[in-house]
Formats: sequence, C-alpha cells, structure tokens
Amino acid sequence: MTKKTGEGATSELTELRNLIIETQTATQSSIQQLGDVVGALTARLDALTTRLNRQAQPLVHATPPPPQQQFTPQHHQPLQHPPQHHHQHNPAPFQQLRHQQPVPPVTEFVAQLQFLELLDNVIVTAGYKAILHIHEAVEECEIIELISQIDKKTRKPMKKKLFFVKNGAVVVCRIQVTNPIRVEKFSDFPQLGRFTLRTHDEGKIIAVGKVTALSGVSSSA
Repeated sequence: MTKKTGEGATSELTELRNLIIETQTATQSSIQQLGDVVGALTARLDALTTRLNRQAQPLVHATPPPPQQQFTPQHHQPLQHPPQHHHQHNPAPFQQLRHQQPVPPVTEFVAQLQFLELLDNVIVTAGYKAILHIHEAVEECEIIELISQIDKKTRKPMKKKLFFVKNGAVVVCRIQVTNPIRVEKFSDFPQLGRFTLRTHDEGKIIAVGKVTALSGVSSSA
C-alpha cells in the first residue's frame, strides 16, 4: 500500500511540473503577442502623425503674414493756451464816479430819514446830533432843520409844520456835517446817497436815510 501511495504522489508531481511548463510557455507566447500588438499600434500611430503633419504644412504656408504698418510722422500743432483775462482793479464807487464827473464836497444836504428806534423814547428836534455813516465816511452830524413829515399812506409831505419826530416817523430834514464829505443824490448814485445815523454813546442805528438834494458846497471843492 505504501508503494502505491508513492507512485500516486510521483504521478501528481509530474503533472504539476508539466502544467507549470505549459503555463510558462503560454505566458511567454502571450507576452510576445502583446509586444507585437504594441509595436503595430506604435507604427500605426507614427504613420498617422506623419500624415497629419504633411496635411498641416500647406495651410501654414498658405497663410500670408500680416502687412507691416508704415509709420507716418504727424505734425503736432503747438498747444494753444486759453486767453488769460487780467482782472482790473475796480475803484471804490465814489472814486469811479469821480473819474466820470468830479463830486464836490459838501457840508450840508437834504435827506429823507426813517427813524427805526429811538432810545428811551427820545424826541428828535432841530439840533439833534448823531454819527453819520455814508460809504467810507464817518462824521459827526446835526439835524439843523426839520422840513416836513412824510405820510406813510400817500408817501407825500404833510402840510402841518414839523417841530419834533417820534419813533417810526419818516421825515425830510437838513443835515450838517462837521467836515466836508463827498455825497450824491440817491436817485443819481445810490452808493453815494445811502447812509445811516448812529448814537454817540452806544453806536446803535437809530435811522436810515437817503440824500435827496445837495447844498452847502465847500470852498475846498
């Protein structure tokens, strides 16, 4: 029985060896076939690449190069600067008027006054003194005559004689200044014919006025 067992093992071993040899042979054959297939594919790929390159070459040569632009020099015109406006110095209103027509200095003039607010209900009569502010001049002045009072409704002079003035009244009066000043009628030149009256102590505006007539021309003119 031992002899039979050994013979069976030897037979099985022989079969295994034969199977291994056949497998190796088949594997080598498969590798060789695979190499042949890869070689054939590579040759076919090279041939296809060469053909594509040959087809692309005529297209490359058929495309003309872009034309070169010729540079043409341009004549640049010089920059033109905008005209410069020279600002002229404008003289003061009374100086400008003086250039056109000399304005003589006066010591008296007739004016229309509107009293705004008199301190402590002061009653203004002839002889009332204040500070006159007209254009650039500041002078002491005196109301030397109350001529008439203006009716606010009709804007005409009232007939009754005027002795004093109260708050809010509009009057025509004659004003005298200490030193000669250059003024004009408001209707001729408003800048030289508008003025204010202020108090001596507090400098408060008590009246606004306009020159209506000139009188008392100074000899210094």
